[in-house]
Order: sequence, then C-alpha cells, then structure tokens
Amino acid sequence: MSKYNPEASLRDQNNVAGYERAQALVEVLKQCGNDLSRANVMKKARSMDFDIPMLRQGIHVKTSPTDYQPIKQLFLVQFDGKQWQPIGPVSSD
Repeated sequence: MSKYNPEASLRDQNNVAGYERAQALVEVLKQCGNDLSRANVMKKARSMDFDIPMLRQGIHVKTSPTDYQPIKQLFLVQFDGKQWQPIGPVSSD
C-alpha cells in the first residue's frame, strides 16, 4: 500500500476487500491458462475452490454452477475497548 497507494488508509476495509477480490481474479485467470475467452473465465469462476491468504483462516472461497456465492463462512468479533477480538470459531451454513 505504501508503495502504490500511499494516500490510502491501511485500516480502510475497502482496500482490503479490493485486494481480496483481485487475488480471487488472479486465481481464476491462472486456472484459465491460455484460454482467456469469456466462456472459459465464466466456467472457472463457477468452479472456484481455494483459500485467499488475506481472509481469516477457515474462510474458504468456493462456487459451483448452481451457487455463485463464494464465501459462506463468518466469524463473530467483539470490541474489547481497544480492538476487535474474534469470538469463537469460524461458522458456516
């Protein structure tokens, strides 16, 4: 961030979310190989199954031809007066 966007706040969630989405796109494009046609990109996007390093451990990216929602886990946090602390394990549907 300090190299490419020094004006941005490291605590801004939008920067983190954008980076996570970019990591997912890179993974999809890698899986496409040399076939970067729209049909192949969409096919690979409908079959994602990987972890993104910036996501909390236990949160997994997965799609299918009938389910386009890539993230189905969550975790609760609570503010302890100084910072946000996770409460319990990652939950899934």
